[in-house]
Amino acid sequence: AAQQEAPGRELSEAMEAASLVLRARHRRRMGPYDGDLREVPDLLARRFPPGRAWSASRLEEYRACPLWFYVRSVLGLEPREDPTEGLDSRQRGTVVHRILEHVYALCGAVDDVEALLTALPEVAARVLDEAPRLEGFRETAWWQHTRAEIEENLRKSIVAMAAEAAGYRLRALEARFGEPKALEVRVGATSFRVRGIID
Repeated sequence: AAQQEAPGRELSEAMEAASLVLRARHRRRMGPYDGDLREVPDLLARRFPPGRAWSASRLEEYRACPLWFYVRSVLGLEPREDPTEGLDSRQRGTVVHRILEHVYALCGAVDDVEALLTALPEVAARVLDEAPRLEGFRETAWWQHTRAEIEENLRKSIVAMAAEAAGYRLRALEARFGEPKALEVRVGATSFRVRGIID
């Protein structure tokens, strides 16, 4: 009988905890389940000690949605993605970013259209050949068309960016800041440390 009661008791306790969360939400009172991190100071202190350097993307994540920050950065949970064929938008963005980074690094200039466009086909072919393995997607029958489309869009983007680049010169790519010593930002009596990468 004791073994039969245990699952029922656990379910009852879970239902009571869930009802407390729902009642708080109906009263418009934010709590840790909504991304208000003030009620979980011990957990935050362990994960984010005072001397921790924050990345710009982590700060943007919290500003955009405290709950998402709590779920992803504090609890360490990630959404389970359904398997798909071909690139998704994130994978496509990563591939495009990688091609542009290598092309500009190879040429060392932002406004030499001829050099940039000359470098593009070889760099694009190398990055796109590696993309399915590095990004973890399965090629489809449409993959060759997708490759050509990506390269053509990059060709147009390079020409458009070069037209806006007059008077600018390339200083660095993927420039890290806040390493080894993080940048300290002060806002009144509060301060925090920041690190990150500038494209």
